Amino acid sequence: MVEFKTSEEVDTAVELNTNGNTNVETRRREGKESKAINWVNWGLARVFTVVFIVILFLWIYEAEGGLGLQEGDLFGLHALGMTIFVLVCTQEALLTLSPVPVFGAFAARRVRILVHIALHSIGIVFAMLGLVAIVYYKNLSGYPLVFPYFHVYSPHSWVGIVVLSLWIIQAVSKLAGAPRKYHAFLGNAIYITGLAACALGLQDMQSSDLASSTSPADAMNMAGMNMSGYLPNSDLAQYAASGSIVLIFQGIATYFVQL
Repeated sequence: MVEFKTSEEVDTAVELNTNGNTNVETRRREGKESKAINWVNWGLARVFTVVFIVILFLWIYEAEGGLGLQEGDLFGLHALGMTIFVLVCTQEALLTLSPVPVFGAFAARRVRILVHIALHSIGIVFAMLGLVAIVYYKNLSGYPLVFPYFHVYSPHSWVGIVVLSLWIIQAVSKLAGAPRKYHAFLGNAIYITGLAACALGLQDMQSSDLASSTSPADAMNMAGMNMSGYLPNSDLAQYAASGSIVLIFQGIATYFVQL
């Protein structure tokens, strides 16, 4: 037992004990607040995914010809495939291993790792389908096919190539036994560059739409010309812009959970 000789020593000991208890309580409170915020962002990331997919479908069907295997609707398959790759599979793969606890059958880390691998595998399949769709779409466009620049002339195309290259590097490095931190870094790099590719894709296609648009007055003088697209001040022009904003908040929510 510790004996105190003076009242000053007693006061000092009491103060230290009080401060220690206060620090513990503060850390506990901050921990609870952090978990609550993580849960909110964990849910918000999924909400933003749903919102973006709704915007994407509206844009595809109202502005880009819908979904199908014909020239006028092949682009929709590309956009949908790449969206599933980045915003569904890659994002969910990150969230599956996030610090936010998962209950039930998915609580075990081994199960979560299997789900993580499955999501990445499904994602790359959709990415390949999206890639085939856009190449086929370009081939049907009537322009001469000159590789590689016809298909990869835009920032969107090159950023997309970087995304797929990072995916391959991550997969190979994991099979080679690279440390977990490098695997995690590459996973986050794939996601953030994937978000950039999605935003650039919206801008790229909208630029093409606007370039091929014409006002009703001018259309009277262009009989017989195959004009499509929409005007900058139309409702259709808002889909790409609003989708890009959703992507920003979706990425923020997803990365906040990783902290």
